[in-house]
Amino acid sequence: MQKLKKVVALVLTVAMLMTTMIVPVYAATDASFKDTDGHWAEAAVERWATAKILEGDTGTDSFRPNDDMTRAELAKVASVLLGLQAKDSYSKSFTDVPANAWYADYVLSCAEIGIIDGMGDGTYRPQANVTREQAFTIISRALQLQGGEADLAAFTDGNKVSDWAVEHVKNLISMKAVEGYKMADGSASLKPQNNITRAEVAKILDYLISVYVAADGSITVSSMLTEGSEEMGNVVVINQIVVSEANDEAVTVKVTEEAGKTVITVVSGSNNVEITTGNTDATPTVVVGNGNPTEVEKGDSILVEPGEDHEGDDYGKCTHVSKVYDCKNCAVAHVAKEVVCSDENCDSNELGQVVEPAHGHKMVNGVCECCGMTVAQAMKFHAWVESNDNAVDVYVSNDYAAQITVDPGKVVAKEVTIGVEMQNVGSLGVNGVKKHEQTFNTGLNGDPELKVWLKNVFEFKSGTVNANIDGKEVSYALAGSTNADGQAVITATPSKVEAARTAWGELTGHVATKEQAESDSYINIANGSYMIVAQEKLCFEKGTDKDLKLDNFGDLDALEAQIRSLVQLTGAQKSDYEAQFFLAAGTELAVSNSIAVLEDDCLVTVDADKLGQVEGIDTILSELRDAKSGYEMAEKVVKLVNELVGAANGSTIDVNFTFSEPVQKDTKFYFGVTANNADGNGTTTVDMEVFDDYSLEINLPMNKLSAKLVTLTAVMKNVGSLGVNGERSHTQTIDTGMVATGDLAVWMKNAAKFENATIKVNVGDKSCTYELVSDMDADWVTITGSVDEDAARGVWHAIVNDDTIATKTQEVSDSYIKIANGSYINTGAETLKFEEDFEGEALVLDNFSDLGALKASIKEAVCAVKNATVGEEVTLYVAAGTELAVSNSVATLKQDCKITIKGINLDDNLLSEIREASNGGNEALVKALFNILNDFVGAANGANVTVDVEFIA
Repeated sequence: MQKLKKVVALVLTVAMLMTTMIVPVYAATDASFKDTDGHWAEAAVERWATAKILEGDTGTDSFRPNDDMTRAELAKVASVLLGLQAKDSYSKSFTDVPANAWYADYVLSCAEIGIIDGMGDGTYRPQANVTREQAFTIISRALQLQGGEADLAAFTDGNKVSDWAVEHVKNLISMKAVEGYKMADGSASLKPQNNITRAEVAKILDYLISVYVAADGSITVSSMLTEGSEEMGNVVVINQIVVSEANDEAVTVKVTEEAGKTVITVVSGSNNVEITTGNTDATPTVVVGNGNPTEVEKGDSILVEPGEDHEGDDYGKCTHVSKVYDCKNCAVAHVAKEVVCSDENCDSNELGQVVEPAHGHKMVNGVCECCGMTVAQAMKFHAWVESNDNAVDVYVSNDYAAQITVDPGKVVAKEVTIGVEMQNVGSLGVNGVKKHEQTFNTGLNGDPELKVWLKNVFEFKSGTVNANIDGKEVSYALAGSTNADGQAVITATPSKVEAARTAWGELTGHVATKEQAESDSYINIANGSYMIVAQEKLCFEKGTDKDLKLDNFGDLDALEAQIRSLVQLTGAQKSDYEAQFFLAAGTELAVSNSIAVLEDDCLVTVDADKLGQVEGIDTILSELRDAKSGYEMAEKVVKLVNELVGAANGSTIDVNFTFSEPVQKDTKFYFGVTANNADGNGTTTVDMEVFDDYSLEINLPMNKLSAKLVTLTAVMKNVGSLGVNGERSHTQTIDTGMVATGDLAVWMKNAAKFENATIKVNVGDKSCTYELVSDMDADWVTITGSVDEDAARGVWHAIVNDDTIATKTQEVSDSYIKIANGSYINTGAETLKFEEDFEGEALVLDNFSDLGALKASIKEAVCAVKNATVGEEVTLYVAAGTELAVSNSVATLKQDCKITIKGINLDDNLLSEIREASNGGNEALVKALFNILNDFVGAANGANVTVDVEFIA
């Protein structure tokens, strides 16, 4: 029985960590489903299935209308609805959207145009169910809805709608697509955080989209226009006519008035539809793919050209008189879509040629003199330093061009304001605008004139920067001028916007994002980073394992002291680069509430030849170190900038970015379960590894395993608190007696949907928080648990110290768990006691070669009882004397330990189900344990779990 108990514990561990891919929903053979007959959304489901926007299950003719829709499924609905096209690369990425996932193109194409922006931490959580407010927001963005005037106070829970969703929820309410749930007292509830069902999505689309022209030119009409009678009278409001971007036919939309009724005619190729409504105010809006909506008034007839989603604008770039269709009405990259030459005799110009004019948004009084875009529309990044009403501004616009503007006036540097903002930078998890600025007193009293200090900046004319980002190349043309206000303006314009987008995507592909509660901006330079300039090397590692956080500029003396304590200046170890910057993984950049985290080490090298022309480059770092005052340091920095600009003028500079995986961490604990594959072809291992920085990684296969022969491996390395020097390991192979092959992906259905969890551990006054995130593909799931190393170390030492744990060695290598009498597990409704009618001192889970005897020992030593009062937490009580042995090392608990788990609600009959299953064979017992793990994983997914550990002397 002891052996069976250990098998159960191990299988529990394995099963709890198992996750699988959710299979995409495929279309049924026709648009009729066996489970929608008579359903309240039947007509809407049939329409959108006919249009191939919604799909059912392959081979079953089922639609599952009442099932929740996942975030991946909704991304597919939006992408197919608009006709978005898959691309080789995207500017947006998510850490949990593998490139080979069935939903990758749908998610990333929607993210590319701003329909979705993820969860703010670099993830999209494709397998999670989509909430109502999330769905409302995605649909509203996809259809370009705007101007909703609904009063959320009319709903009992209107104040619970998240800030980011308010505008979009109002849009859907105003258009009658969402009415809420009617309550018994006559009130209405939105339930914004509830999951949305597949039927609800179908019905909302039917309300919003009166006429839909699919990619193949076919036309469908909303059931709201056809239900009940041919004319719906004044009830009908024609909301939107949507034309798929992938449609390759010209579509005509015409609105006329006949006999006091509005007639709307839509023609697509040989297909056409005519709608008559008594609502004489009907003015439909036409939305083409992801383009801007266009209202069609009565008497109008508009032609929607294939692929054209923006208004044409005369641009005059052809050698002949030409017209360029160019977007000037939205904040998308300023890229011409189509060139049409007006000269009928012109055969030298490719009609329909796609061009990408390099456009750096030359701003005059805050407006681009070329395209009329404002700074707010064109800006992606903006940073500024301001003093004495003069400023240095840096803009990066949404076509990846940059502009630096330097005021010529004098700057009193005593009080300086620095600021930074980002706008809709999806790759960094920024939706909308994030902005942070800070004013501080530098203590400087100098009065420099920037035009004198930055002489070369004001004289800069031209240059070229060629960047190579892990093989993705992009070239920037530099141009300098002085405007009417005497400001120096330097622009950097990419030669090809698409190349810049690809290179940017490669750069941000190594970056994860997260959020912080309070607005703050800082740079956190990870330990191990360095800078080499000529023959000097500045290392961010001086005798410490701490990162350098550049923050709190209000106290420059303290900041300087911190920098000097954490960095050291040495001679460079290599001389083949004039400038080399190494940023270690973990380096962070924070702007407002958004934090970008470098996931991989990054090495930046700058062409040596051009830097060799810079005066004083060989000694700049030591000069900064030896500066006697802040003014002297500022003077040297400005001088360096001036010399760098002078060297770049008229030159070509090569910059290379290379990335590598961070150095592998050492293992502290390892636990693995190896089983034969069901097809008899080799074995597969499920394992968990805890590293020396207290982070963890769990790897889970998605294949079928035969559970008859199982090998267990446990390893500890250099765990001083457990008396382990070097490595201790123990391996044992057991015959479970089981015959059936378990498909883990089926047995662990909740684990297959696991996305994330937050687990906070409290031990006395010590605490740490683990963030669990899953990454999956077709074959494997990897769960990573990140934690602050210092906090985790404090918790570990609070658990394992001389007062709580005693260590000893045993002569024979063996691994076991001895559960002392008096221990128990309370799941809320039931308690499992390790004591009743048991004559021994403890239950030892060992000797798995005889599972029958192990099961008998467990039955003799434990009992499960119903609790008089059902609690809302899980309690594990481990009595003093409990032992854990790995190889020759044995750790013994010296005090009673009570562990309380909050935030997980479990089924009331978990323990009794195990007890009943134990009367059957081994397979029944293991399946019961898998059911328990399903409950644990399902309850923990997305939850904030708190674990309190208390030692009782």
